[in-house]
Amino acid sequence: MTTLYLLRHAHSIANEKGILAGRLEGVRLSDEGERQARELAAYLAKIPLTHIYSSPLERCLQTVESFARRKKVRVVSEPGIQEMDYGKWSGEKLSSLSKKPLWRTIKKNPMRVRFPEGESFEEAAERLEKALIRIAKKHPKKKVLLVTHGDIIKMAIQKTLQGDMNKFQRIVVDPASLTVLEWDSKNRFLVSANQKIVTQRRKQKSLRKRATLGGGSNV
Repeated sequence: MTTLYLLRHAHSIANEKGILAGRLEGVRLSDEGERQARELAAYLAKIPLTHIYSSPLERCLQTVESFARRKKVRVVSEPGIQEMDYGKWSGEKLSSLSKKPLWRTIKKNPMRVRFPEGESFEEAAERLEKALIRIAKKHPKKKVLLVTHGDIIKMAIQKTLQGDMNKFQRIVVDPASLTVLEWDSKNRFLVSANQKIVTQRRKQKSLRKRATLGGGSNV
């Protein structure tokens, strides 16, 4: 089986401001996120990872940059694991978005949702699954790091468990956390989820607030 280490990017400036970043350009790590990235590099160095795939977005590439340089492994940009395209919702405050009528559907029946001028959760889940199958098939019996986003990891967990995809928003995936899956052509297993790797220097929000669109910020 291929072991897939799904790492959510470290704390970003969008997390800091409570903004739904989506695919906006220029969303870098916050000062806290840069500290987390350094801690992550030290932790990941202990795992015999052979390949690194990353969402093409800056906050993911920045998260893995230090580790990849230390490990001397090339980071492969993988569009299949990039963030949801939230369309017109990108760049908006989560506190404002939570008051929109569509928010209720996102929480209860997300697979029915298409964002205004953006992507649907169903489309995102489909391209994600194709990417994971392709990567697992390409690297059998290897340990592969994938640096990605909150909603993407939540969907990957639910796909692995073959659960109701309309309930994936009940899963919590914090910034800089690690989720481990094992996939092959016949079986899929969840080894661990939302593993805390870095030191938490701020008080965490409640589980309800962290299990939100985009994955939340956890602080």
